[in-house]
Amino acid sequence: MIRNRYSWIAALLTVGMAGTAFAQDEAGTEGSAEGSAEFSADMSADTSGDASGDMDADMGGDVGGGQAVAYAARGITLPEGTLRVDFAPADRAMLNRGVFMAGSGALAAAAAVINNVLGGGLGGLLGAAIDLPTANPASPGFSIGDGDMVALSIGGAYGITDDFEVGGILLPLALNPSSGFGDMSVYGRYRLSGGNTEVGLQAAIQIPTNTDFGIGVGLPVRFHLSESMMLNTGVEAGIIFATGDAGIGLNLPLEFAVNVMPNVFLGAFTGVNTALNPNALKLISLPLGVFGGYSLDLGNKMLLDLSGQFAFQNFLQFGDYAGDTVVTDGWAITLGATFHYGLM
Repeated sequence: MIRNRYSWIAALLTVGMAGTAFAQDEAGTEGSAEGSAEFSADMSADTSGDASGDMDADMGGDVGGGQAVAYAARGITLPEGTLRVDFAPADRAMLNRGVFMAGSGALAAAAAVINNVLGGGLGGLLGAAIDLPTANPASPGFSIGDGDMVALSIGGAYGITDDFEVGGILLPLALNPSSGFGDMSVYGRYRLSGGNTEVGLQAAIQIPTNTDFGIGVGLPVRFHLSESMMLNTGVEAGIIFATGDAGIGLNLPLEFAVNVMPNVFLGAFTGVNTALNPNALKLISLPLGVFGGYSLDLGNKMLLDLSGQFAFQNFLQFGDYAGDTVVTDGWAITLGATFHYGLM
């Protein structure tokens, strides 16, 4: 029987708006001193080369050990030798959710089933979710938390090569309405192809430090639509092994992001999240959220993203015990930071 002791929803620190200026490309911009021309030059990146997806120097390619300053220009895996500390989501697709333990999105809608076994590098989250809808808590193994919830979660990742990163969530804490330690998780992601369309393979394990053992696999996909826009999607499936039973989840995340300035990014995210509990009770939910952030080049191969997001955890829901189709009272605010440091 699957248990859901906590619904981890979150929010951290405050989005800051102070930062350093983004590096300007002086070559090839003569006679183009106007703001739009400068921004166009700064946003230029060469992602059509090999699978490493190295960014042009204009994108701040060396500030975080090869990581681009512009959020929308980053690759699907970390550059080799880059350490990332997650006190906020690393992205708003497959790394926006924890492995069953501290996720936003449909975790609030299908928490006791499985939802996101692939959430890898969520990190982050000193969050608050008010009055989350309850989908019949008397149903076996299917309970969605309600009331004020606060969670604190810290994770991270490291680029072994330009095409392979490993990471996880190491400190999953519930602070309210009751305190406790959640389930830790580890993941690995390998980039199969680079260029303007990046495709990867991801696998994750939930360590049962609170509930049950879980595994998941996924196929992350990132489309670089232009020098300043990207679409992040894929498919992920996972299973939680409760005592004598198993809960299954299938999720199709979708994130759109744009850099309106080299240091400033905005975006929105949604997806289709399907959960199936051992008694074949199904729930389909669609989260809906917006986010924004500011990237700071700290020098010495260090990069800091300050970000915030607001989301309805399961804006639309269908299936067994779904209750209302449109749900606007189960929301979460996430505030935090993601730190990149080039060790090589």
